[in-house]
Amino acid sequence: MISIYQKLTVAGAVLSFAAIGTNAVQASQLVYSNDFEGTVGSEWSKTSTEMTPKGGRNFLGRFASEAVSLKLDNLTPHTDVSVSFDLFIIQSWDGNNTIYGSDIWELSVANGTTLLSTTFTNNPAFTQSYPNAFSSGDNPARSGADENNTLGYINYYGDSVYNLSFIFPHVDDSLELIFSGSKLNFAGLTQDSERWGLDNVKLSVTPAISIGSTKIVPIPEPDTILGLATCGVVGLLIRKKAGIS
Repeated sequence: MISIYQKLTVAGAVLSFAAIGTNAVQASQLVYSNDFEGTVGSEWSKTSTEMTPKGGRNFLGRFASEAVSLKLDNLTPHTDVSVSFDLFIIQSWDGNNTIYGSDIWELSVANGTTLLSTTFTNNPAFTQSYPNAFSSGDNPARSGADENNTLGYINYYGDSVYNLSFIFPHVDDSLELIFSGSKLNFAGLTQDSERWGLDNVKLSVTPAISIGSTKIVPIPEPDTILGLATCGVVGLLIRKKAGIS
């Protein structure tokens, strides 16, 4: 005879594996993408674009010591956000050098969460914080760059490209990301000698799954959870809708 405890255990296991299966189907959902080859919409606070001298790549920029925001509304219910983009570091950034810098670049969420605050340089005589955070790294110029001198800005130490990606918890139906450069000075060079830009911006969300009056938060790694299930420790994270802000 099957006990009530056994029935509940079996039911919980079935629901757990059903949720895992549903989560596998409901992988991250792309909600925004822009390669800046066309018109830039009002979701951006600044809409100027430029074509690279080499390769003819259109990108958002060039920018100096200023902030540029991306605001998206009416997002589907979700538990986290993934953002990826190419960051163009153009010409004579000074990195950690305190005489001409430090030249800082940041990405933050409008609620105050900072995803990245670091320094960059294309000058081999200077160091930069990236891939560490600002003031916690002293790395060679161009450390972690995915491209070097591919954009065609040949003066003042050339250019570099960083393919950056971040994932962070987020549940609101609107999102504002703030991209910014600061302490970019000219050091007696031309006024456009320390600039940055963005290309291939993509945002995805992990959808929240609703079943009846409950919201089941998707678990990001189904394979890991499946492994834990064999040890009898898998479960669901279920919260009442009324309890989720």
